[in-house]
Amino acid sequence: MFAASVNGPRAWEEKYPETAKQAYRDNAWTIKGAVNENADAYTCADAQRISVPTLLLGADQSPVIFHVVMDNIAQCMKAPERKLVVSALQSVRVGGALEVLVALAADKGVAEEACSAIVELARQGDLKGASKEQRRQALQTAAQTARSARTKRSAAAALKAIK
Repeated sequence: MFAASVNGPRAWEEKYPETAKQAYRDNAWTIKGAVNENADAYTCADAQRISVPTLLLGADQSPVIFHVVMDNIAQCMKAPERKLVVSALQSVRVGGALEVLVALAADKGVAEEACSAIVELARQGDLKGASKEQRRQALQTAAQTARSARTKRSAAAALKAIK
C-alpha cells in the first residue's frame, strides 16, 4: 500500500528489488505505532520554530511527492541548506543509519557532513549496534573521504579503538 501510494500502482511488484522488499517487511511492524498515534499534521509554523542550521536532504530518484514536500518545508524555514544526493542510496537497504552515512560519503555534495556524522556517532558510542566490520568500514570511509584534517584524525583514532 505504501509503495503504491508513493510510487504508483504495481510499484511493489515492478520497481522494488527483493532486498528493499525484505527491508520493508522487516520493519513493517513499526507502522502500527504511526497509525495509532493520531499525530497532528506538521505545519509551516512548526518548521518556522526550527532555530538551528538544518540540512534538507533529497535524492534525485525519489518520488516527486517527496520533492514537493521538501520544497514546501523549505519555504517555511529561515535558511535551510538543501542538498540532492545523486543516486548514492539506490543500493542501500532501508534503515541502518551507518550504511546510509557510508553511502552518503560517496556523494561529494554531502560527503563531509556524512563523515562528520560517522565520527560523531563513534564518539558518542552509538555504533555499538553495528558489527565490528561495519564500524571499521564506516570509520575507514570517514578517514579516507573527509576533507577536514580534524575529522580524518578523529576517524583514525576511533578506528584504532576498535578491538
